[in-house]
Amino acid sequence: MITARAWAGKTFGVYGLARTGKSVVAALTASGASVAAWDDGEAARTAFGGELTDLTGTTFKDLSQVETVGFYPNYASAYVAWKAKAQQTVDNAHMRYFIVHLHRLLDPSQDTKTSS
Repeated sequence: MITARAWAGKTFGVYGLARTGKSVVAALTASGASVAAWDDGEAARTAFGGELTDLTGTTFKDLSQVETVGFYPNYASAYVAWKAKAQQTVDNAHMRYFIVHLHRLLDPSQDTKTSS
């Protein structure tokens, strides 16, 4: 995978997440970029994260510091971005990133225990 420090801290948009699009998303996120990716495939997901107040919960220490990694058309592409971002913060045990199914945010009555 090609990475570049010049991409760090910048935001990129990627449309189309076939093989090449997924590779581009992985390279950009591994380089420290934020990526908004979309495809006309399955249900959308978002990846985000920040520092937690304790290791046993999911309460963020400072909501103003929560980072949106990007929006993705499916779990597989969100996972690539989530994994790259989570690996960048492996030295901070309180830093956590999550993948959320956006349709569940739109319809909170939907069962949250179903698999992604």
